Amino acid sequence: MSARGSTPRPPASKRPRTPIPELDPAAVAVTASVIRIYDAFLRQPNLSPSPGVNAIFSELVSLCVRPYSSSTVSDILSDPHIREIAAKLRKTCSTGEYLLENHWAAQILASSNAAKPLRPAHAALRAFPYFQNYMELARLELQAISSVHPHRIASVAFIGSGPLPLTSLCFSALLSPPPERLHNIDNSARAIAASSQLCAKLARTASGAGAMAAGRLTFQLADAAAVQDLGSFEVVFLAGLVGDTEAEKRKILANVAGRCAAGSLLVLRSAHGLRKLLYQEIDVGALQGFGLEVLLVVHPWNRVVNSVVVCRVVGTGVRGKL
Repeated sequence: MSARGSTPRPPASKRPRTPIPELDPAAVAVTASVIRIYDAFLRQPNLSPSPGVNAIFSELVSLCVRPYSSSTVSDILSDPHIREIAAKLRKTCSTGEYLLENHWAAQILASSNAAKPLRPAHAALRAFPYFQNYMELARLELQAISSVHPHRIASVAFIGSGPLPLTSLCFSALLSPPPERLHNIDNSARAIAASSQLCAKLARTASGAGAMAAGRLTFQLADAAAVQDLGSFEVVFLAGLVGDTEAEKRKILANVAGRCAAGSLLVLRSAHGLRKLLYQEIDVGALQGFGLEVLLVVHPWNRVVNSVVVCRVVGTGVRGKL
């Protein structure tokens, strides 16, 4: 009973409280692992191949290629700490990949059939840690191309071939007959020198027509944003590591698409899911602005990292945004 003259207390509100969303345990764990891995990179004196650096990269790749739900991926990529380090992590991967390939190119060039009869140049190439991954990616890309271009591929240009032109070497092994032209373009004089010497050695040490027809590969030192002579190629590839930022990739893609022949195919390497921490994603919906018709997009769920985007060059639009 209330005291005389007092106002009765209103009943408590029955409006349900807004529940606080629970954190996804998987997202929390993976986010912590990515941050720990990035910090481990920062503690390394450099990113040249070493047991420590190799182990860190292996853990990162293994973490990123696992299947996660779309909500888990969204939670991880939207985390403020991940957003802060994502571009830096991709740059770290780019630098590490270049140094790894450069190291192995030097290893293969140093191999001698006379001194190491059980480890000739071709065997040394196949010992590259990610050789099988490149073979699987090459098969995936060739199958994607064949679904929209069921004809022999006579000429291919690969922009961003690096010191170890594995994609071109894999194509020369997988395609029968191999393309008449497998042209490799890179803006690093050191990479072009290493790759051309390496392929010359592979061609000399091959038996018969050559296990990988390495002698068919040609090389050109040129910047991707300024390369001119792409009109004679049926298929042009743009490596995933070409262009460190979205702005650079837009500039390069505009130039490349504008210099390809109408009707030719432009194949781009992108990324999906957590693989976007390793490679820059390409906004497929924006490619029409570059004069490209998207024909096919393939997202692998196995140990292959890159997604494959196959486009046909149809116009000269160069103002698109990724």
